[in-house]
Amino acid sequence: LLVGCAQIEPTDGVTRPEIKEGESWTYAVVTVNVRESPQKRREFSVTRKVEKVTDTEIWVREGSAAYGAREVQIKFDKQWNRIEGPSRDDGSVVRFDPHLPTFAFPLAPNQSWTRNFIAVKVDSQEFGQHGQSQGKVLGWEEVSVPAGHFKALRIETLTPYHTDQRKRNVFVAPKLRGGAQEQYWYVPELKNFVKRTRRDYVAGEQTGSSEMELIGYRLEDRK
Repeated sequence: LLVGCAQIEPTDGVTRPEIKEGESWTYAVVTVNVRESPQKRREFSVTRKVEKVTDTEIWVREGSAAYGAREVQIKFDKQWNRIEGPSRDDGSVVRFDPHLPTFAFPLAPNQSWTRNFIAVKVDSQEFGQHGQSQGKVLGWEEVSVPAGHFKALRIETLTPYHTDQRKRNVFVAPKLRGGAQEQYWYVPELKNFVKRTRRDYVAGEQTGSSEMELIGYRLEDRK
């Protein structure tokens, strides 16, 4: 695994990365369930390795204690937006159409976007769940993680959701009862984020949080 410091000068826009098979990123992860008393805290590592790149998708094999020490497959589009992967709740496979919005390349400070999507459990007969996510590039920042010190673009996303007895996890903005707020620190030279934080809310109260920090990586053009 490589570690160190990457340098990059701020530009007007950052284009999407050219991902190659065999590249990988390893993160230290901390999750907290604030609903439990005492709060349940878990610490583990996760490695995401690219196993296939097509004209439209990036296939990643992820190994993590979060899935019972087994590997799972996650599919992204060419902009690192998730298309298919395991559910956070029960591990069932969920597919997003056209994707779960996270990035909108080229990235530049003060850029913002709003994207709609549909989430469907692959092995379920339930109708798709409609969602909407908002994102914004907050600007360039210096960030330190175990893998080194980097200049990164800080990106924030907000995905609201709503649940009741008639509809399960249906995302709606007009009557926001909860949501997921995420922040990413994306480093162009590493082709990925080096830090991610997530906060989950229900009825205005925080229910959980997670943080990922890069501890190592392997890039085909940085051997």
